[in-house]
Amino acid sequence: MKRPFYGGFGLIAAGGIPKPSFYAFEILHYLGDRRIDNSNRDVLVTKAKDGSLVVAVWNLVNPGSTGSPRTVRLDFKGVNPDATASIARVDEQHSDTLNLYDKMGKPRYPTQIQQLDRGSRLKPPEERHLKNGSLELQMP
Repeated sequence: MKRPFYGGFGLIAAGGIPKPSFYAFEILHYLGDRRIDNSNRDVLVTKAKDGSLVVAVWNLVNPGSTGSPRTVRLDFKGVNPDATASIARVDEQHSDTLNLYDKMGKPRYPTQIQQLDRGSRLKPPEERHLKNGSLELQMP
């Protein structure tokens, strides 16, 4: 058997362990069915059938590279300026199975597969209020 994270592509690692990309796709599943134009190439804005806006924001780097944290400010027009935003994340602190695996010492045959699975599942979204129609996100 290969190590769970041997470098192959896919959404599920050896042993049935979901990779961070699995959880990213789980979040993307919530995007709305109508795209709304915006000026930022790292932001996708959609509108769901219930009228809510669903936004995807990313700070990607190529595998094996390191990137810089950044702050993204989202300005919403035509919405309640104090509306509530639900924020789901996949990053080094959220739904990152690889980070948990590293902390376990990268065992060749992890007996903690259930711990990896439970520990990396998507957490309930963080709830924050817009401030004057804006939301700032810190992205690692």
